[in-house]
Amino acid sequence: MLDALKQLKGEGQDFRMVFIGKGIDGEAVRAYAEELCLGDKVFFLPPCYDREIIRAWYCRADLFLFPSTFDTNGLVVREAAACGLASVLIAGSCAAEDVTDGRNGFFIEENAASMAAMLRRLLPQRELMRQVGENARREIYISWDTSIANACRRYEVVLDNFRRGLYPTRDTRVDELLLGTAESLDAVNRLRAIPQQLRAAMDEDARQWHDEIQENAQENRQKLQEKLSQLRQRIDRYL
Repeated sequence: MLDALKQLKGEGQDFRMVFIGKGIDGEAVRAYAEELCLGDKVFFLPPCYDREIIRAWYCRADLFLFPSTFDTNGLVVREAAACGLASVLIAGSCAAEDVTDGRNGFFIEENAASMAAMLRRLLPQRELMRQVGENARREIYISWDTSIANACRRYEVVLDNFRRGLYPTRDTRVDELLLGTAESLDAVNRLRAIPQQLRAAMDEDARQWHDEIQENAQENRQKLQEKLSQLRQRIDRYL
């Protein structure tokens, strides 16, 4: 990006580039900008966490330069689109997904010459940049209400397909391990239940034995009392 801006400055193009934020390469980027004598064209600002200030920067800009091939989801591209700002992106990158070149954004190759050529073409065409930015606002930006409605509709489709058994069952090695683990845990629980079952059975037997002993003792006590009574009667007759 800085190499492209160096070319534009050398051609006498009038522009201002503003970087907002920080990163592990921040100092190196600043040093390289100074080395290229871009101090009067390129400005570095600290991170900003105020959404209104960020919105103001987006709305003030003519283009959002995002030549990234590493970002998997260009959220900042959607942020720029929400403010009517078109993005300059690497063709085929993840950040360029859902963006149409020349319609709601601009595509370049991954090199400084391509970016310089694109900026050189766009700088005198303020109205084109404004129109493409407006298309980005209408076509790329998605409101929270729309996002929620789309997600709900998708979940309804997925749940309906699941209930109807339309999704194939995929048996994987992980599934086998999980099922095997579940079976092992079930077996352990059954083994742990055996002593409890035995204890319960022994307790029941002990209660039955206790009841039988009590019944026998009561019966024997009655018999003993009867015999004692008979013995007293005999003794009384002899006295």
